[in-house]
Amino acid sequence: MKKRIFALILAGLMTASMVSCTVEGSNNDTGDTEDNQRLESTTDKPTINPPTVTWQDVDKTVYATSDIKLRSEASSASTTIASIPKEAEMHCTRTSAAYSYVEYNGQFGYVLNSYITDVDILGKNFTPIEGGEKVMYSNSDSTNVRLYPSKDDFSSIKGGYKLNDAVTVVATNGTWFKIKYPTKDGEYVNYYVHNSCLSADKVEDPNDDSKYESDFTDVTGTPVMYVSVEKVYFRKAPNQNADAIMSLSKGNAVTVLKTGTVEGRVWNYVVVEIPPQKEGDGPTYQRGYISADCLSETTGAMTLDRLLELYPTFTKVDKTMYVLKESSINVRSTPTFPDDNANLLFTVTSGKEPDTIKPLKVVASGVYGENDAAWVIIEYTEGTDDNKTTAYGFVRANQYLTSNANGEATVTLDDLLIKYPDFKILETPVTATTKSIANCYATPDTNSSVVKKLDAGATVTLVAQQNDEYASWCVVKDADGNYYFVIITLLNK
Repeated sequence: MKKRIFALILAGLMTASMVSCTVEGSNNDTGDTEDNQRLESTTDKPTINPPTVTWQDVDKTVYATSDIKLRSEASSASTTIASIPKEAEMHCTRTSAAYSYVEYNGQFGYVLNSYITDVDILGKNFTPIEGGEKVMYSNSDSTNVRLYPSKDDFSSIKGGYKLNDAVTVVATNGTWFKIKYPTKDGEYVNYYVHNSCLSADKVEDPNDDSKYESDFTDVTGTPVMYVSVEKVYFRKAPNQNADAIMSLSKGNAVTVLKTGTVEGRVWNYVVVEIPPQKEGDGPTYQRGYISADCLSETTGAMTLDRLLELYPTFTKVDKTMYVLKESSINVRSTPTFPDDNANLLFTVTSGKEPDTIKPLKVVASGVYGENDAAWVIIEYTEGTDDNKTTAYGFVRANQYLTSNANGEATVTLDDLLIKYPDFKILETPVTATTKSIANCYATPDTNSSVVKKLDAGATVTLVAQQNDEYASWCVVKDADGNYYFVIITLLNK
């Protein structure tokens, strides 16, 4: 019985083997095996062929824009035939998207296109100027001087010229000028300037406002006006071709300093306060011109923000000060002293005893008037108990205002905010303190890097100031004897 079962199993295996051989060996009409057909019909991924490199025949001179390798094949893995120095000249006969086939010093090979150019970087095909050289003039404030006659990245900017600077030209190719550019050693090197940047004669500077001085007269006081259009440009000079310092939006406040008429159009010369851009900076000031028909007078509610717009020399603070004991101080609606006291709001009086010393909530401080008198803005309430409102007034920061809660006469630098115009060395250095975190700069420019931060109340020595009514900066010396530029509105003298 066992032998019979074994024989049946063996016969089955042999039959299966024969069938398998028949299937694997059967061909269809195309000569492909059925198994191959099945594999081709069930494969998901298509066959990927390598990209075809397209070469183009050329005949041109090219130059190396950096030190490069001449290779035996168009591949970075191929053998290096020679090293080619920057500015070397080569003859190119074939090129592709990535490589070019060149001849260099009798040797042939491939170089990467990203390190060569067909720009005449040596200026060999430039035509010399008749007479050897001539003087031309920069016609913009930003004329770039380049290493090569190209605006591509490999042609780095080596210097520049301002409007109407004289430039010595020695050759041209019709698009670029080859120039003599002075070095620090008093020598000259050949660089390049695009021909659109130079003119045969000096051009009129649209930003030169000195020629308009006789057209403008001072405005009585310093009236504040507001932009009445959606957008207006604040310009360097009173003409539409002058560069825009910035754009101002409807409602922005400006302080009018002068007014005048240029070519039949009325312009105002104004100063604009620029709010601080980051913590540790104070407001800065810009002067410029705005067409008078874009400004109008407004009144508006006397909120603190509106007051600060009306009086841009004031900055926000948060402190409590006191009326000196046995003294009175006037609170006014404006920082002036009219003969009829029309701006007098009320008077605050302190007694002799500590509980009669009157506190004042100071919310802003600054200077105002021809003599740069120091003032503070205080916050108070008015109205009945059922209908109290917040109001603001001006108090002269004089000898009757103190930081001492007992009403004692004290002299603290934190009590006064004095603003200085452009830089003038003080005959006697003055000790000053910061009102808040103060950024210290190596140059008077908030776009430069902050080199140090002074904490609020830090003591410094004020050594120089800007000699201008609307100053932004002063020079201070810290405890270590280092000098920095600090926005002046951050200091109390």
